[in-house]
Amino acid sequence: MDYCSRYLSDDWFLFVSGGLLKRYANPVFNLIVKWPRGNKVRGQVIGISEYEMNRAIRKLSNADTGFARRIRCLEPTPEDVEAIVLEASWGYVQLELEVYDKNLRTNKQPLKDDLE
Repeated sequence: MDYCSRYLSDDWFLFVSGGLLKRYANPVFNLIVKWPRGNKVRGQVIGISEYEMNRAIRKLSNADTGFARRIRCLEPTPEDVEAIVLEASWGYVQLELEVYDKNLRTNKQPLKDDLE
């Protein structure tokens, strides 16, 4: 067994869900959602398997050639990522991503220093 296959076979994803430690052998995209509730933080872990992510990418690529090109070039837009997660989660998870570029400040007002 070479180093790479040994490393991959020992790679596990561990997290606590429902008070139990769960272990996954296949790659899983874990989305951790947290919200404040009084002085405590509540949350939920949503796992989307690699198979579902690949299925969503294939389906969206077949429907939109622009999407397929952006994925091939590794330049997805926030809307592309939202569509992938929405499709992979069977409509259960709807992200609301914002783009933040330090130089452009796309979701912020310009700083006074930037105007001078």
